[in-house]
Amino acid sequence: MLINVKGGYTLKPVILYFYLSNLLFDAGQLKTTSQNTDDLVLGVANATNALIAESLDLGINLAIKELSQPLGVDAGFVTVNHHDDQGGFLTSMKYAWTPHARAERYARNQNVKGELLGEILSSLIKGHHYELVYSQANDDLKTHMGFDGSKSVIMFPINVEGDFWGILGLVDFHQERGWSDPEKSLLHSFANSIGNAVCRNKLEESLEALVAERTLELQNSRMRFQLAIEGSQDGIWDWQPNQNKAYWSPRMFEQLGYGPDEIPVPKDNFFDMLHPDDATEARERFERHMHDRVPYEVEFRLKTKSGEYRWFKSTGQALWADDGSVVRIVGSHEDIHDKKMAELDVKESHRRMNNLVNNLPGMVYRCLNDQEWTMQYLNGACEAITGYTSDEFYGDPGDVTFGELIHVDDRIDMWDQVQRALKANESFRVIYRIIDKRGKEKWLWEQGNGVYDENGELSALEGCIFDISPVVRNQELQHQAIYKAEDNERRRIAADIHDGLQQTLSVSALNLQYLEDEISGLTESSQERYAKSKEFLEQGIAETRSIAHRLMPKSIGELGLVRALQDLIAQVESSSAIECKYYSNLKGRLSTDMELGLYRTAQEALNNVIKSSHATHVNVQLVKVKNDIQLMIEDDGVGFDKNKLDLYETGYGLTGMKNRIAALSGSLTIDSRPDHGTSVIALVPLKE
Repeated sequence: MLINVKGGYTLKPVILYFYLSNLLFDAGQLKTTSQNTDDLVLGVANATNALIAESLDLGINLAIKELSQPLGVDAGFVTVNHHDDQGGFLTSMKYAWTPHARAERYARNQNVKGELLGEILSSLIKGHHYELVYSQANDDLKTHMGFDGSKSVIMFPINVEGDFWGILGLVDFHQERGWSDPEKSLLHSFANSIGNAVCRNKLEESLEALVAERTLELQNSRMRFQLAIEGSQDGIWDWQPNQNKAYWSPRMFEQLGYGPDEIPVPKDNFFDMLHPDDATEARERFERHMHDRVPYEVEFRLKTKSGEYRWFKSTGQALWADDGSVVRIVGSHEDIHDKKMAELDVKESHRRMNNLVNNLPGMVYRCLNDQEWTMQYLNGACEAITGYTSDEFYGDPGDVTFGELIHVDDRIDMWDQVQRALKANESFRVIYRIIDKRGKEKWLWEQGNGVYDENGELSALEGCIFDISPVVRNQELQHQAIYKAEDNERRRIAADIHDGLQQTLSVSALNLQYLEDEISGLTESSQERYAKSKEFLEQGIAETRSIAHRLMPKSIGELGLVRALQDLIAQVESSSAIECKYYSNLKGRLSTDMELGLYRTAQEALNNVIKSSHATHVNVQLVKVKNDIQLMIEDDGVGFDKNKLDLYETGYGLTGMKNRIAALSGSLTIDSRPDHGTSVIALVPLKE
């Protein structure tokens, strides 16, 4: 029959008695059953039950008493092993029974050193019992036993999980007694029972501690959860569909303008609170999370107590059973109304800005400050101006770079102008040409500025670009008209001087020659006046001829540009110490406007060489390059820093030169450096 003790089960003493007796008999250790043996077996049974039935400390003390009395010993004890600060072995009495209890005896058996026990300790450590009688003990043990009045002692090791935990001892104060093998076997078994009880107690204490720890953790977790709910700005919701239960934190009600008791927690009609435009998507995402386990996160509007809708961000996580059904879903509601409205305002602002930018007739861009002008953004006008879509400029590398579209003759000058402006921390404005996707030349006007990061480092350029080709073409037509009118007027004046004034002066000179024979009859004073008048008249004829030639060189009309430049260079050499070289591969004649424009440009450039360059050599080239005519005038003079000088606002006649070449749809390039001379290059396309 079993007895339930503290949630466990133990044997009745009589049943345990028969169990132990049969155990000894079966082992061949008990040949006859005596009353002493019966008492011992019953004592061990009672002692074992005490260990099982009671707490560890009470059970061991009770077990020692139940064991000692049937054996007729004067005392029983259990010591617990431990160590000193240096790690030396100690054992101290913790449990004891004796009718002769004395405090000094208990105190004397505390912290007994291993050295005192000697071979006793060695035997016990090996798992053997040890019998000791006073007459056979060594001097130290006799002294110790003498204090207690002990005549005989038997000790058994107590092991817990394989470790030497303590000692079970029985003491006789009146006689030196011996112990039978059955007695020693039973006592050894009881020592093992004590070890098992200690082990069980440790497990129970560990379990209790673990339960207490888990309970505390659960309490802390619940407290943290509650504090998190109460302190969170987000609403918390919990739905258990199988139990038809739902929970809203107080914050959920506050977000909608309700008190916790004003409305019930919505369950079946939650989606009815959603804005009609958001309900379908919110429901679909919720269903996909439950059935397909797709993460649930959605933004929607909920109707508040006041009737207005506010934006919320809802997230949730479901818990699924083994059969795939949803057991629980817990989530949160974040009030994102202000943030969402700000985002919508930004989107609307971006929309308006994009519409504005995309409807501009010019390119709006953001690019890197590199030789390729690597584009990071281009609006839709890009294709209308360049022929390429914005996507063709993106990537590393893109299909095309903006830098390679720039006319080869304008790339360096355009780069220099931009870098000068950036260095001065100013906006830049540049005019240059590109070759679009169809191979057509276009004139562009660009304005932009640098974009700097928080460290003041240049990170990008931003600006706009407009196609000014129609303006340039119109200016060309205007210049052509102006210069054509000017040249016609020059031609008319030259003709008037040549055909009118010069003829009159020539006739006057001839008439004076008829008077040569009569002059000798005049007075000396009259002869001098006649000579002076004739000299002035001849100078006037020469000057009018020179003026007429400058207004409209005769060689241009009669002999063409190649010969006219030869005559011009000859005049430079005759009027200065400059050595000139001239080369031309031009075979035929050009249009009158082109020949005259190039001649006037060369004339102005050579005048600058004579007046300002201090040059000793000049090289003039007039060559045909593919479909262009190139006029180049190079000198080895003092030069100048073109980066510090606006060539078209400081004289040198360059504005007129530039306009004349522009009127011919050409370009004029000035290249100069201090002490490295100057190059003037005019490039004019041949007209078909």
